[in-house]
Amino acid sequence: MLVNDHDPVPLSRQIESVRQGQVAWEYIQRGPDIFRIRIRRIVPSNASEIPVKARQGAVTGISRP
Repeated sequence: MLVNDHDPVPLSRQIESVRQGQVAWEYIQRGPDIFRIRIRRIVPSNASEIPVKARQGAVTGISRP
């Protein structure tokens, strides 16, 4: 569940570009002051998951042992 003070449409597009067809985005409450979105992982239509590999430098502030 995501709760935000504005409609996070760019986040929805980003998630869909990374996990195309694997995420359900459902508005529970749609503004004007609060946006509640239920985000669920769904099985892709071909039932095989293709893992997304992290790009070097894509995430900052996280160190690996």
